[in-house]
Amino acid sequence: MEKKNFVIAYSGGKDSTLAIDRMIKDGFTCTALIILLSKNGHFSHMHGLDNYYINEIEQCLDIPVIRVNTEEKHDFKNLKNSLINVKTKYNANYACFGDIDQIGMKNFNSKLARDCGLTPVFPLWKNDREQILKEVLDLDYKCCIKVIDSTLLPEDLLGKILDEKMIEVFKSKDIDVCGENGEYHTLVIDGPIFKKPITLNSHLVKKVKDKYSILL
Repeated sequence: MEKKNFVIAYSGGKDSTLAIDRMIKDGFTCTALIILLSKNGHFSHMHGLDNYYINEIEQCLDIPVIRVNTEEKHDFKNLKNSLINVKTKYNANYACFGDIDQIGMKNFNSKLARDCGLTPVFPLWKNDREQILKEVLDLDYKCCIKVIDSTLLPEDLLGKILDEKMIEVFKSKDIDVCGENGEYHTLVIDGPIFKKPITLNSHLVKKVKDKYSILL
């Protein structure tokens, strides 16, 4: 029987968490989480997770985390070398991604996976945005709003847990309800695939250009 082990490019957010959930329900086993860090290694790209939360993710999901330092998110050579090592060490034959419909990212990730001898899988591809959010909520995942674009969303959303009312706020602002254009990002702190909840630490808000990020 073919092994069904996969590694995933994991952001800590709702989409990649739902992708893991669906893969597990389809009989796959997640053997490693790949988290991309800025070149200085202090924070993850986009979601701004520091080492405290990356360690929490590893412990609470009970899945090894592979930290990959990249100057930018799309550093193909560095990602390829890291993924080849992960494939061998963690006995994987699939690479999973949480892309929804950005064809450029799908093409990039598909080539990356295939060049490493892995089969790419996109569990959320072409799914309805609002249905994705409702599935996450129906499964009782707790998603903390980690980053917002303050030109589009009110700052008081920071630190709150995603709920149905928030979906209506996103719709009223006429933004992508899944935040695919960087309108907001989440950190999933609990749910079905978690062995225990992530412990939130402090509440410090920092501003980077027009984006506000809460260091929980």
